[in-house]
Amino acid sequence: MVSLELDRDHREDAPFLDTPESASHAESKPAHPERNAAPSTITFRLKVILFAMVLAVEIGFSFLDGPMVRILESIACRQYYTEADPSQIGANGQVPESLCKISEVQAELAAARLWLFRTVCWQIGRGANRPSPGGIPGFAINSIITIVVLRFSNIFPLRAVWVSSLAWLIGGGPVVAFAIIWTMMADVTTELERAELFFQFGIVSMASEFISGAFSSYLMAMNPWVPFLIGFGIVHIGLMFILLLPETMHAIPSRNLEPEPSPVEMSELSDAEPKPQFSNQGQYHDESSVDVASGHHDHLTWSYPSQQRHTFWAKCRAKYQYYMKPYLFILNRKPVILLLTSFLVYRLSRGSSWFLSQYISTRYHWTLAQANMLVSSRPTISIPVFLWVLPWLKRRVLSPRKTATEKDLWLARASILFLTVGTLGIGLSPSIATLVPAMIIQTSGSGFMFLARSIVTTLVERDETARLYTVIEILQSVGNIVASLSITGVFQLGLRLGGFWIGLAWMMTSTLFCMVGAAIWWFKLPPTSTPRVPEFVVGGSGIAPFLPIPSEPLGLQAPLRVFLFCFRLPLFLFVTLAYFLILQWLPIGSLGKKAALWCILGVPSIWWIDLQVDGVRKGSLSKHQQARLPQPGSLIASSFTSPIDAVYLAAIFDPIFTASYPNTRQVERISLLQAVLRAFASPLSRPEPGTKLVDVASLIAKYPTRPIVIFPECTTTNGRAILPLSESLIGAPNKTKIFPVSVRYSPVDVVTPLPGSYISFLWTLLSKPTHCIRVRIAEAVTIARNPLDTPPARSTRKSTYNTNYLDTLDELAADGEAVMEKAMLDHVGESLARMGRVKRVGLGVKEKQDFVRMWTKTRSTW
Repeated sequence: MVSLELDRDHREDAPFLDTPESASHAESKPAHPERNAAPSTITFRLKVILFAMVLAVEIGFSFLDGPMVRILESIACRQYYTEADPSQIGANGQVPESLCKISEVQAELAAARLWLFRTVCWQIGRGANRPSPGGIPGFAINSIITIVVLRFSNIFPLRAVWVSSLAWLIGGGPVVAFAIIWTMMADVTTELERAELFFQFGIVSMASEFISGAFSSYLMAMNPWVPFLIGFGIVHIGLMFILLLPETMHAIPSRNLEPEPSPVEMSELSDAEPKPQFSNQGQYHDESSVDVASGHHDHLTWSYPSQQRHTFWAKCRAKYQYYMKPYLFILNRKPVILLLTSFLVYRLSRGSSWFLSQYISTRYHWTLAQANMLVSSRPTISIPVFLWVLPWLKRRVLSPRKTATEKDLWLARASILFLTVGTLGIGLSPSIATLVPAMIIQTSGSGFMFLARSIVTTLVERDETARLYTVIEILQSVGNIVASLSITGVFQLGLRLGGFWIGLAWMMTSTLFCMVGAAIWWFKLPPTSTPRVPEFVVGGSGIAPFLPIPSEPLGLQAPLRVFLFCFRLPLFLFVTLAYFLILQWLPIGSLGKKAALWCILGVPSIWWIDLQVDGVRKGSLSKHQQARLPQPGSLIASSFTSPIDAVYLAAIFDPIFTASYPNTRQVERISLLQAVLRAFASPLSRPEPGTKLVDVASLIAKYPTRPIVIFPECTTTNGRAILPLSESLIGAPNKTKIFPVSVRYSPVDVVTPLPGSYISFLWTLLSKPTHCIRVRIAEAVTIARNPLDTPPARSTRKSTYNTNYLDTLDELAADGEAVMEKAMLDHVGESLARMGRVKRVGLGVKEKQDFVRMWTKTRSTW
């Protein structure tokens, strides 16, 4: 008999909290070798089971694909000719396949395959928790319904196959099954080996597709029902391997290096739906809202729920929050959203390959069995690419200084390029001789999805991979269905046009691949750690005027914000383009232009303007105090944080805009559109060659009926500091009023401190329900100079005698003016800082240039 030593910590009466003695005992306790060997054991066992599972499932689906299309096509064809021309139906009750390529039959075939969309809809809610093997009976029921409807097609209509999607209410179906596979692979691999393991599974998948596809095509020539039933049986065998899979969530420690979280109550670890509770005042709250750690137990009640009834919409909102909460980690990470978008568009593009057999059969007059054989031969190219080419490129060609994820990103970019060129070649191929090379090029890029999946996995935590992969599978399934409908329609349009346009569907999908390529080339990996930027942070205050302000997480408002963005974007573009292309050139007067500018501000709901003027009480700005506002012939020294600054100033004052540069008193005359675009431009420390600079005094003399706007900081900030001011304000004539104007926003994230942030600005501006502008205007300041507009020049006379006192008067006058000019700049800067409730800093244009260079090395601006 084997004696077992019982640890006191493992007994039923062991204390929940460790004592100091037990803690020290635990620290000195040696690690068990069995525990150390557990991850490797789980990994080996998991790989064997998953390889067998993937092999069986892929073989089964490869058997199913071609025969399923042929059976559906034959049923739709027979039903069509039963009404159109019964003489075409043979003695065996079937119609020759060559007669089934007409548009009416193909349209009904696409409609029948729409049942897959119902399949996806029933699987969306299955990924909130980790997937379970409950999908096995669901798939069995789905198979039975599908076989019965197709076998007895003389009794059931073809679209009755849609009913089979109801079976996915049990377990979630293929989406959840594949989510299980990918999640477990991610659980037992590190970032370094994940892509390689994905390639191995891709090789298994493609090899099985090649072998089973060829055999299925051979059997289809005799009877499509034979490979169809064999495929269902093999898939069922593969799904049974789920019962043998071990738990892998904690097989490898998490990537997160932060300390372990503090102990929590067992109720907080439950995956069940939160239970609603009611206080004695009848207020509704969740268990998660109770602050147990605060010690305020007197607020907790243990009474029965009150009889207060909640509205239907409140219950729907609670359910919505419950089902959306597990996916908030996706909505709150822009890089993940960008990559998921590429998954969806990629699947839309790859939807054309789903119809490749049908396309080859129709365009080149091949049978479906022959076309399926050609399509099934693609793994003869993809397997060597996965087995030798991609690993060789990753190890020998790409720089060893790059991380594994960076190498995956570059390989993904190359793969999408091959996919784009190959797909376009398929659409343009007039014969099989040119189609085959195009298919080879396209197949060479087939590693894109595995590479993209490996990259996106590095952006989330291990306990989030199950939900992430479920979303990926759902996006791919939705993309398949949308592609099924759109590609069929475009394909039929190409057939009607004939000639060059027969491959129109593949030309369209190559365009979609270009969109995916743009996304993947635009994507940049987030830095592994936050870079240290002490030179761009002011002292110990932590003020960093060039850092972008983080946007609020989408959270549960994601549908509303997406709707607002999609609804407002066309209106905003129309109104903006209409003004800058047409209205501003028409003789509609200042009032008409201001009305058009307010329409631009009104689309994103910038209605509320909080205006305050120094020395004027709120609501008392009457005609007698208009002198406290900028007037024609005055200067507006405005803060510069957003392109909205220029639009607002133009809508209120109709000014002349200028661009300032450090260390020069001259300015560049610019238009409103240039002022808006300058908010997205890189900072310039000096004017570009060919720039026409003018004096501020000459501008005031040229436009005496309009104020002049100067942005003295020379570049945009995030609104959290005031940069050193340019000398352009000093170029104003004597006694010209200079009005410091501070413009701030709420929410504060509609600023553009980084150049090129067009898309993020549009998203923030148009997706928020409303925005508020807070405008502060300080009292005017003037420069008290000598009666002469220009300071006297210093004497350059050389003398061998001591300088006479009278000779130094000019120099003293010049020094006095310099002091007054500096005092004026300081006064304007202090006014802007006071009104914006921020501090003045010593960081200027040069520091921002350095910051932008450093920032763009590790981050993308969009």
